[in-house]
Amino acid sequence: MSLSVVAVRFAMISWSLGLWAGCATGGAGGKAGTAGGRPAPDFELPGRAGGTVRLSAHKGKVVVVDFWAEWCAPCKKELPALDALAKKYKDRGLAIVAVNIDKERANAERFLQQNSLDALTIAFDPEGSVVGRWEPATMPTSYILDQGHSIAFVHSGFNPGDELAIEQEIQGLLK
Repeated sequence: MSLSVVAVRFAMISWSLGLWAGCATGGAGGKAGTAGGRPAPDFELPGRAGGTVRLSAHKGKVVVVDFWAEWCAPCKKELPALDALAKKYKDRGLAIVAVNIDKERANAERFLQQNSLDALTIAFDPEGSVVGRWEPATMPTSYILDQGHSIAFVHSGFNPGDELAIEQEIQGLLK
């Protein structure tokens, strides 16, 4: 095995362990920050309804891109709050794309079905190709994009009540 293959595998394992550790400790405590208007990387992933989810399909909308996993307790608390925001602001131009990173899609599907999370656009990234490009610090991490798909805000981790700050940022971008 070449040295570059070993280095890539080591980096992927380290990154995966870092996300797991961040989730296991409850994330980063719902830390938020601005991202300075950096363009969001476009992606195309399989969707829940059998189609394809493309970030670029939501151009002109405020978009929340949320990375989550079924094994992540803070993620399970955050998704119902995001679903409620998606329902509340859908008609004003908000889309929420929840990117699941589980290797086993069935685990995520079971959680989604049990919780009736039907307002979210669900995408699946079992190979980690998209999450690897976005590089979230922990699970969950939410990126709030403006209508031109520049990253306006980033939220790492989730604690109950964080949805209020997320909602304020969304409202500011929807004006």
